[in-house]
Amino acid sequence: MAKLRKQEPLRWSFSLPTNGHKRFSINGAHLLFIRFHFKGKPNEHGEVEIGYSIVKEYRNKGLTTEAVRELIYWGMGQPGVEKVLAACHHYNLPSVQVLRKVGMELIYSEQDLLFWEFTSFQK
Repeated sequence: MAKLRKQEPLRWSFSLPTNGHKRFSINGAHLLFIRFHFKGKPNEHGEVEIGYSIVKEYRNKGLTTEAVRELIYWGMGQPGVEKVLAACHHYNLPSVQVLRKVGMELIYSEQDLLFWEFTSFQK
């Protein structure tokens, strides 16, 4: 039976994968191609903001959508989280598409930015 480790404090400011956009290969498989993260821990309203980016040659393959969906899923499962927020430029159509696909709702715009929120999974 595996020995359980002492639970470490939850970290909200992290990126997966680390090392930003650098890529490296093991047996020809690229391992670091996308970066997504929380921009800090939840605020007093239970809101946490996400950010993400992907290396150019891996865009338009559904990878960002999948990663952002998993990030939202994980975040919404944490104690005290009521909403996941995101922002993108109005002209960043791929990002707009990702945020719509994962179920985020556009809540307002300010200058050239669009602000989005996710509050619950569709039933």
